[in-house]
Order: sequence, then C-alpha cells, then structure tokens
Amino acid sequence: MRRRDFNHTLAGAGAAALAIGLAPRAFAQQEDEDYNSAILDSVLGELEEIAGQRIDAVGRSEIASPDRSTLRINGTDAGFPVPPMTAELRAELEARNYWTLPDAEKERLRPTWPARAPDYHHLAGFPLSSTQFQLSAGVLNTLAARNHFLIDDRRPVLIFGLRGCKLANGAKSAPWSLTHDLQAIDPTHLATRCVIGVLRKSNGMIALFQASTVPAVAAVYKSMGLANGAGTSVLPTGFYAYRIGDHRAAYPTRIQRSALLIHGQYCVLRTTDDLTYDAFSEGDAWTRGGFHNIHAGGASTERYNSNGCQVIEGGYTGSARRIASGPWSEFRAAAGLVDADGGPLPAETRPSYQYMLLTGREAALAYQGGAAFNNAYWRLRPGSSGEDVRDLQQRLFRDYTGIAGARVDGDFGMLTAFALLLHKKETEREFTSPIYLA
Repeated sequence: MRRRDFNHTLAGAGAAALAIGLAPRAFAQQEDEDYNSAILDSVLGELEEIAGQRIDAVGRSEIASPDRSTLRINGTDAGFPVPPMTAELRAELEARNYWTLPDAEKERLRPTWPARAPDYHHLAGFPLSSTQFQLSAGVLNTLAARNHFLIDDRRPVLIFGLRGCKLANGAKSAPWSLTHDLQAIDPTHLATRCVIGVLRKSNGMIALFQASTVPAVAAVYKSMGLANGAGTSVLPTGFYAYRIGDHRAAYPTRIQRSALLIHGQYCVLRTTDDLTYDAFSEGDAWTRGGFHNIHAGGASTERYNSNGCQVIEGGYTGSARRIASGPWSEFRAAAGLVDADGGPLPAETRPSYQYMLLTGREAALAYQGGAAFNNAYWRLRPGSSGEDVRDLQQRLFRDYTGIAGARVDGDFGMLTAFALLLHKKETEREFTSPIYLA
C-alpha cells in the first residue's frame, strides 16, 4: 500500500499564496486543509499498520453481526474487521472534516468524557479532597510500586504521562524542579488537557510539558463509521516500552525525527459510532493497537494532531524538518532523545525508554494519601509484572483456555489484558477495563 500517493501536501501552495498576499479567510482555509491532511495521514498510518491482520477484539455481544465479530466469553476466535483501503474509502476519509461541520452538527456530535471511562472506573471508591496536588519523584515512585511497574534504574530518566491534568499556573511547560503544582481535570478530545513529564532518576528532578494522551476529535470523527473505528483509538493507562525513531518516516514533509516509537503488542479502545470512548457502549470495542507513538502535536492546543499517540505541543521548522520547536523541542532535550545541539543520536547509542501512563486523579490521590487509598490502591494493568501478575495469569488462562499463545510469564501483556476483559464481562457484566484490583 502506498499512502504517500494520497498525501496532499499543501506547503508549497501555501507559500505561493502568501507571496501574492493571501486574504485572512483564505489563509484560515489553507491552515484547515493542511491540518485535515495531517490528520488523514495519522489515521491512514495506523490503518496501514494493522492492515491484513486479524485484530482480536472484545465488545458487547449485542453488536455481533456478520460484518463485526465480537470476542465471546468462551474464546478468542474473533476479529475486528479493518476495512480494505480502497481509493474510494481514502477519498471519503479525506473529505470528512470535523472542523468544517456546521456548529449545530458539531454540538450534536460533541465528545464527552464519561465518568465510567476505563481509566477512572476503578477509582470510584476513592474520595478526592482536592483536585490540586504537588507532584514529586516520591508520588511517581508510589504510583509505580502500587501498580507493580518495574522501573529499570539503569535508564537515566523515566517518561510519564498524566491523563486529565494541567499545570496549576496554566503554563505550557515547567523546567526542572523537585516539585510541581498541578491540578487533576477531565480529559477531552477537544484540547490538550494532559501532562507528559520526564523524571531524572539521579536527583529526582522533574520537567513537565502540556500534552494530550487521547486522540483529537478530528481523528475520531474521520475513523468513526467509515473505518469501523480503526485508525484511531485510546491507549489505556499502563507501562509501555518505547525506542527512538522517526514518526511518519514515509512522509518527507511530515516526518518527525527523533520521536519515540512504541514497542510490543498492546490493547486499545476503539469507538465505531460516536466521538466518545465508553466501554459500556454497544459501539465500542477493545482491540489490538498500533502506531501509538510519542511525538509533536502541532502548535495549537485545540487542533492538535493525534489519532491516539501521546503528543506534546510543538513541531518542526525548516524544509528538512530537522529542527524541533516549542515545548516538543524542550521535551526532546530533557528526555535525551537528541544530542546537545538537537541533532540525532548515533543509532548504536540510542537508549530505550519506559513510559508510565496514569491519570492526574491517581497522582492527586497518591499525594493526598488517606486510609482508603493507602489500604486499597493496588493495581495490575498493562505493563505490570511480578508474582502477582503470574498468579492472576494462572487463574485467567485456566478459565479462558481459548486464548492462543497465552503464557504464564509474570508480564501483563496484551493477551493478559484480553483475558482480564473477559473476566470483567462475567463479574461486572461489561468489558470495563484491563485493570485488576489486586
């Protein structure tokens, strides 16, 4: 498949138009078309990543039909149908643009963040005395230990994300400090309302950056219906492996050099019929994920570019796209993705990274402490490891023997997540989340 044949790059046209004095309204239209083209590339990127594969899925059995198979309680012989990438489908995806809809239609489709969202559903029993909290290395280490995340001390930094969080002063980034004042908020697909940070292990210093850990509404709208929800998805909270690489390497005009590429297999949540990710909805399903990298999301906090990747405000400048800008440039330097001059690291010296993704609410709870949290907050989720995971796997794989390739290895991977989702269907009557209350 050659997606670049359908990549409508508008940079040259934009430069020519500016040279002759483009009217403000035409310039706004140019920006919108370029943004829409970038979103299309993101969606097609994941579709290409998963094309031709059988995508395991779990979703409500009520929606099983000849063209949409659903993972049943008694096994995993099911697939999430990814539509073939025809020229007609590409054209339809390109034409679909959330931001050009009439205001009334945008309001009707407006995404919401459900209170029972998978990453928050398990926190219902913990009262939060205040949304304001102070982040430190101690809070992050507490969360890692309580989620059975094994942090490799040989790596100089830990990258982390807090879904539904912002800097208390409203800044776009915060320099190295032992503590930072933050606020837990609701995430949204309409603006960057998350934080991504870097913890320097040698001295406990933290640098923070405004970000998004959920897909942009424009990407969700493109994937809804036409692509059967494929192309855009939410990465659940957990502990993931990343390596340095070039995001969108096939697109010279959009390549993001020295970004972070996700490694391994994992599950994600997709929505097929609306702009809200709700595991209780008949139109949503858990499937295998792909293409959930960490990269620059653009200069806008509203029209950011993500189809499920973790993105930080900023971008690249210059025709060769070798110079990063904005908070994204600061992040690359803080995380050690580039050398002292901002250039690429030699391939043989590029480190790998661990990424801990949790919620702002969990960080606030860990900071505030309290008997309920201290006694009951022990979790197993994607990326957890150890004997507790092994014990869980022994029970799950004994009950759900149809999961091909499942192994009791003490590592909470994609197949363990699918088995736990099946267990949730039996015990909670829905595929709520791949999070186990240990």
